[in-house]
Amino acid sequence: MSSKFPRIYAESTLKRRYAALALPEETVDLLHDYFEAMANFYMRLSLKDAFYIFNLHNKGLITKEQFIDFSDIVRHEQHYYFVLGDDDLYTQAPKSEPHERFIVHESLIIIDYEIYYNMERMQNGKPLYIPSKEKLLKYKDETYYEETPQTKALAQFFIRKLHKSREAAEMLVTECNMIVINSEKPFIRIFDEFDRMGLELKESWLDEINGLVQALCNNTRLPCNRGFTPIELSKRLGGHREFDLQIGFPFSK
Repeated sequence: MSSKFPRIYAESTLKRRYAALALPEETVDLLHDYFEAMANFYMRLSLKDAFYIFNLHNKGLITKEQFIDFSDIVRHEQHYYFVLGDDDLYTQAPKSEPHERFIVHESLIIIDYEIYYNMERMQNGKPLYIPSKEKLLKYKDETYYEETPQTKALAQFFIRKLHKSREAAEMLVTECNMIVINSEKPFIRIFDEFDRMGLELKESWLDEINGLVQALCNNTRLPCNRGFTPIELSKRLGGHREFDLQIGFPFSK
């Protein structure tokens, strides 16, 4: 892979390009919100899909050309995501047109490009899950997770069994959720994290906590599944049962 990144423009250049874009300030702010949310939720998303989502939520607000022009501006700003084409990512790739680029979360490429390669392979051929506008924009906050019966049950376990405050329990659930999203072996990694934190889990609780962690793994929206949970994707693609982050299907012990 290449190690090229788009250069960051001076403030005066960015100001001039935003002026040429000629969009209302509130529309530009909304676009920034979408790019941040989509980077967090999908981690890797083509601009084609990004515009489809934006236009679905905000019908006719801007043209595709304006959307691509905006993407070419933020490509040269400092964000925790990048807007990259194949020519930015692969040494021998032909030059990408602006509309062929992707929104890429920085975590996929900052440490090791192999992480990006794996995400590209895992997402390939999977359908795209599209949340509502309200739900998607909540992902502007990189620590946000969708509250589900599974996250509530896990939080209640921490409160009941470990006597954690609600705030502390929710922080633990956030940590577990981030592990599920980012780890190839989330079930094992979560229990490793419990050990690292010094959480004392009684043997009599193990069946319960195992089931709660398994349920969390199976019902968390994953970037590798393009937003689908493993359970949802399994149902769409034929009922596979073995969880593997490489394919994003449900985990069973």
